[in-house]
Amino acid sequence: RVHGEIIKIHIKDKSDRPVLILALKIIHQPVVVDQTLRFSHSEKTVVRKAIRLPPFTISSGLRLNALCSDYNTICTSSGIVDSQQPQDVFIKTSIGPSPSTKKFYVAIYQGEYKHEPKQIWQFFIDSMKRIDIQCVAGQVSRFSVVLRGCGVSRLVKIFVSDPAEMEIEPSESFLLAPNELIESELAVKLLRPGSRQLFVKVVDVDYCQVTHSWLIQANCSHPQVTKAFAIKLPISGGKGSVKKIPFKNNYAIKKEFTILCDRQDLVMVSDSNMILASGEEKMITLNFTPVTEKTVVEILLYINDS
Repeated sequence: RVHGEIIKIHIKDKSDRPVLILALKIIHQPVVVDQTLRFSHSEKTVVRKAIRLPPFTISSGLRLNALCSDYNTICTSSGIVDSQQPQDVFIKTSIGPSPSTKKFYVAIYQGEYKHEPKQIWQFFIDSMKRIDIQCVAGQVSRFSVVLRGCGVSRLVKIFVSDPAEMEIEPSESFLLAPNELIESELAVKLLRPGSRQLFVKVVDVDYCQVTHSWLIQANCSHPQVTKAFAIKLPISGGKGSVKKIPFKNNYAIKKEFTILCDRQDLVMVSDSNMILASGEEKMITLNFTPVTEKTVVEILLYINDS
């Protein structure tokens, strides 16, 4: 619709004769968005999402209606409002090839006349190429992705979603010539077992446009535990605890070791880097946060050589 368009409304009697003609001028105002939701998904697939409605003032017994600005998107609600039950909105849409982004709005109404939206949501769905990898917690997994240049030369830079868990080469900006193929090396090191989604995007530095994007689906398995310690901590109001565990360099040469922990919110390592001579033994100092309730937590400590 064009800003300031005029719509004519014809009011007729039973004989189909015009009684009144109204010229209704519509001036569109910017949308006031209550929530912005961004998702990343594999390219050329169908996306299905169920969104739980936030608590807002609604009347029981009236039906919730969800309308979408994109005619190719199916948007439905959970039906009649019950103040004792949560309400959901269901979205189903298809997305195009990488690195496109689909954008649309969803308006939530209550009642059959839909005269005032209770909520307005803005959706962004990023279409990305998917890569599945298998890795072991605490160990580095390496793989590569291939960049192909487009019709013109671009100064690009590669960004990752979590620099603490991913490293990429080249890490600096570089020139991507037309139709040129460049292989980029990625190193992933996850500290917690389970399934994770990581994101890699190539951005045109001059125009701030995404030229390539990947969704890394990482399935991280549990590492082989070499030593297990059962540590009991006192329940205290605000004082932490300090524990020490021994570590020995069993190599025949001098080695530098790096110590990482998968639960840095619960424990901190005093010295994350140690240089030990052959056969030398040192104590690893662990600083635990205050414990306020009785619980059992598994914490993994990774010791890697340089």
